[in-house]
Amino acid sequence: MDIAEVLKIADDLVFESTSKYLDNLQKSIVQGVYEGKKYSKIAEESNCSEGHVTDMASNLWKTLSDTIGEKVSKSNLKSAIERHQFSINSSHHWKDVTQIGNVNFCSDSKNGDRSEDPNNIKSNNGSVKVKKDVGNIPDLFPFYGRDSELNQLKQWVVTEHCRIVTIFGMSGIGKTALVRQLLEGIGDEFDRVIWLNLGCQRSIVEFLDKDLLPSLSPDLRIDPNLDVAAKISLSIEHLQKQRHLVILDDFHQVFSNGQLAGTYAEGCEDYGLLLKRIKESNHQSCVLLLSWDKPREIDLLEGKSKLVQILQLNSLGESAKEILKDKDLTEESKWMDLINHYQGNPLWLKIVATMVKDLFGGRVGELAKYETLILPDDLRSILKSQFDRLSELEKQLMLSIANQPQPVSIPQLIELTQISPPDLFNVLQSLGRRASIEKQESATGTLFSLQIILKKFMNC
Repeated sequence: MDIAEVLKIADDLVFESTSKYLDNLQKSIVQGVYEGKKYSKIAEESNCSEGHVTDMASNLWKTLSDTIGEKVSKSNLKSAIERHQFSINSSHHWKDVTQIGNVNFCSDSKNGDRSEDPNNIKSNNGSVKVKKDVGNIPDLFPFYGRDSELNQLKQWVVTEHCRIVTIFGMSGIGKTALVRQLLEGIGDEFDRVIWLNLGCQRSIVEFLDKDLLPSLSPDLRIDPNLDVAAKISLSIEHLQKQRHLVILDDFHQVFSNGQLAGTYAEGCEDYGLLLKRIKESNHQSCVLLLSWDKPREIDLLEGKSKLVQILQLNSLGESAKEILKDKDLTEESKWMDLINHYQGNPLWLKIVATMVKDLFGGRVGELAKYETLILPDDLRSILKSQFDRLSELEKQLMLSIANQPQPVSIPQLIELTQISPPDLFNVLQSLGRRASIEKQESATGTLFSLQIILKKFMNC
């Protein structure tokens, strides 16, 4: 069985389970695994993070496992597909089988009709009903707190009909989990929900051609002669025809590493034009941007019309106790210390709680005997991935702030870093867009500091 046959069968199996076909990254994962490549190599070739490939692969193996009734993994993909195909060929249950090459394809209705909209599924009586969810919508996981944030988002999206809502914050703070929970309450308000993950960097042309336009209108045939502006206009037309909720997850991937926040990578510059058109055009759709970094355009687009809104996610606060409870930690009186040390970040707390459980049987107090703040390797890797995205001036400024025992003012930063005032202002604003710096007002002016976890990382 060659790779083309494996891809075809995997595509059919995924469609049978989800009414969606393999996207480009999923195809790359199947082909890469078939060819014996490591996830790191697949990630490199797909221009995305290894963690994103690992997560996508895990979801893909689960979907295939559920569909064929056998555990599918990276190690047995080919053999599992072959066994499944053999069982189909041998079974008399399937009807109207067509021979194409060495592979049998079933014309049974559960395989779907490729000539139809893949977002439509047939009911038992043969009528067509619309399947509104498009894209790789994450599973619904345990959700903690964030009631005020949920209510605010519902107000903006449903009541005020905002056109763009940006949700930004540090990695692991819970942006995806929040929006996934939001869908449970507002999904029916929209004709179609489209979830697109930008975990792999896409040029604006690739994004429009392969992601956004096919999701807005699966039957649409795109004229190859259209330029970017025309394709954006076509996207706006479809946002006007129906009320869509479009989620663009990991939007920070369209930005360039080593530059100030919000600097688009080569080929991605016209994402800014797309956002501007979405804001300025008259429609009832809504786009949610989930990002580590706040796009520069958002501040300019926000204005007084309230059609553009911004939500920065911060600590879970006391709600994070539920995470520690689910991890079976003990000594609850010490939990808030742990939560405060790790900024109430759900992912960071889960990583540390796992270490406490593995090493100390869940006793939080045992950790404090050795050091107030520990950086497990998994957490260090997460912080490094964000630090590596910074410009050199941002790194220099963060190191300077990290070495100060107290919050510092702008005059102090100029003296410490020798960065010119114009450059310093741009760098401070950029770090604010990355949620990487904290500020507080004092009698003498604004003071800047770093989260304790970032200070620890910078001084390691």
